[in-house]
Amino acid sequence: MTTEPKSPPPPAALGRDDAALHDQVGRLASQVTELREEVERLSERSVYATLLTALASPDYELLRDIPITVEQDDEETCVSWFEVGVTGVADTADGALMSFEDRLLYLFTDLEAKPERELGPLPSRWKRTLAAAIRHA
Repeated sequence: MTTEPKSPPPPAALGRDDAALHDQVGRLASQVTELREEVERLSERSVYATLLTALASPDYELLRDIPITVEQDDEETCVSWFEVGVTGVADTADGALMSFEDRLLYLFTDLEAKPERELGPLPSRWKRTLAAAIRHA
């Protein structure tokens, strides 16, 4: 048996010139316009997954491909690896990839230099994940 959701009861008799009603309708119309603009902006955004198969830095090499997510729109590109929380953002795809690699290698180097006992659970996991994916050349 399906039941229809109950609608709230109509407000007490409101006249056509009721200022509160006109104000509420105006706010709702503004919110609908904002939502439409946001939906249009998001529909122009491209999101895809790919693999990073090599590093630009000659000092490091990949032991395995790294799964990355690329998000692009007219204004910026964002490259990220969710597993270790690294993101690079720039105006272009190449710039975002370079930013991503810089941040990735910084995190790798930083965590590599710290003993396991000094790291919390999440950084320890990142360190193990990075050690399985990257090494010094």
